[in-house]
Order: sequence, then structure tokens, then C-alpha cells
Amino acid sequence: MFEPKLSHGQRENSELGFLERETMELVWKLGESSVSQVHEEMAGRLAYTTVMTTLDRLFKKGLLERRKQGRAFFYTARLSKAEFKGGLVKRALRFLLEENKHEPVPLMANLVETFREHDNRLLDELEKMIQQSKRKRNREAR
Repeated sequence: MFEPKLSHGQRENSELGFLERETMELVWKLGESSVSQVHEEMAGRLAYTTVMTTLDRLFKKGLLERRKQGRAFFYTARLSKAEFKGGLVKRALRFLLEENKHEPVPLMANLVETFREHDNRLLDELEKMIQQSKRKRNREAR
């Protein structure tokens, strides 16, 4: 999975501001988009230059690709919305596992309890995924 490289001082992608999140939602919805198209979709409530700057920041963070056509830039998302959200979850879990590496069992217990509280069927899905992962690991070990 693609994980953008951040320069010193740049925020993690999980820390997108409200306008950046809204802009990403629009690019996912519209597909390849120019600054004008995104600006229009926002019903002109922001200055054109604000939209342009926001798209440029998302490009510099590695979340958007862009191509130039004439004088205009066209932007597309580098990741689908599902891939982006999956990356956020993966980074959060990596952080939690690293923070709890000496005592991971309470973390796992809380995760299981949270799934149970949210929807009991999620425990069955989690169990299926664990079994599939074990089978895959065993096949790869051969």
C-alpha cells in the first residue's frame, strides 16, 4: 500500500484539516478534477485561490496526483477512499501495538471487547479473518 513520505514539519495524513478532508471527498466523488471544478462544487463559498492552495497541499502530501493541461492542473486521488481509510487504521494499529509491545494482551482484549460492543457479528468476522490469515501463513511457510 502506498504510504506518502512526509518532509520535516508536515502533518500525518490522518491529521488532515476540515478543508483538506472536504476537498478529498470531492475529488473522490468527481474523479479527475480541475481547480475550477472543485471550486464550483464548493458552490463558490471559498476563494478560488484557497481551493487551489488546498489541492496543491494535498498533492505535496502525496494524496493527489496532478497533470497539467494547458494552464490548468487536473487532480486525481492516488488512493481510493477505502485504501486511504485502511491506511489510517493500519497506522493507528501499528502505533497502538508499538505503544503496547511489552503487554499486547490488554490491547487485544480491548479490541475484541470493542468489536463485541459494536456488533456481535463482528467477532465472527474477526475469527474468520484470523483463521484465513493462519491458513495463508501456513501455506507460505511450506
